[in-house]
Amino acid sequence: MNLKEGKTVKGGRNTPPTTPRPPEPKGQTPQYPECEKLKMVINASLLIVEFLEWLSSKKNLSLCEWKDGYTGQGYYSSHYQIEDLLAEFFEIDLKKVEEERRQIIEDLRK
Repeated sequence: MNLKEGKTVKGGRNTPPTTPRPPEPKGQTPQYPECEKLKMVINASLLIVEFLEWLSSKKNLSLCEWKDGYTGQGYYSSHYQIEDLLAEFFEIDLKKVEEERRQIIEDLRK
């Protein structure tokens, strides 16, 4: 299934595009570009987190990795943080987001 076009799935729900992107700027760069990118994907990110929490609580499923462990090869709980995975997926630099947030606060104090 190609979700980039936003398909209707069983039950009639529309699926969001997999990687929403902010519109291309027309002659001007946003003052806080990483925060703008984050704003564009926040709803999709929250839905993904909600789904993963549902998988964990209702289906006893979680993210795992195949690796060599103390007891041999197998699936082990993933060490990745969901926030970091989502940021990578949506191509958002969380360090830049934090820098921009600090700049926003500083600008508001002026």
